[in-house]
Amino acid sequence: MKKKALATSITILLIAILAATTYSTLSSNETFVAGARVRAGSANISVYSDIRCTKALSSIDWGDLKQGDTKNFTFYVKNTGVSKITLSMTTSDWSSPVASQSIAVSWIPKKTTLTSREATQVTISLTVAESASSSVNTFTFKIVVTGKT
Repeated sequence: MKKKALATSITILLIAILAATTYSTLSSNETFVAGARVRAGSANISVYSDIRCTKALSSIDWGDLKQGDTKNFTFYVKNTGVSKITLSMTTSDWSSPVASQSIAVSWIPKKTTLTSREATQVTISLTVAESASSSVNTFTFKIVVTGKT
């Protein structure tokens, strides 16, 4: 009788465990975060060497220069974003502090405001001062074109 009671108790316990497992499996919950990104606009630009904006521009070789020289280079800036942008240009990271004081860099964009997917021609001028130090033999610097919404 004790064996039968023990077997019955074990059977009831197994049924209870199975029922609890089945219940917990059938009633499990998952919590997750749902969200979306709202695009308020973006300021993305690309710089090209050709008017069709197919050849990315990564450097300019100004060639040989002497005191008093001015050289021009034409390139194209395209607004690849979805918002209207305003363009600006600065220089940075001059390899020679003397060069940065003796060489002027200016730009003349045909347009400074671009709508989405619009491009503009830009002419950049580099002018070496008449009084430029003869110690400036070579130099490098970065041209930074910025588009802001």
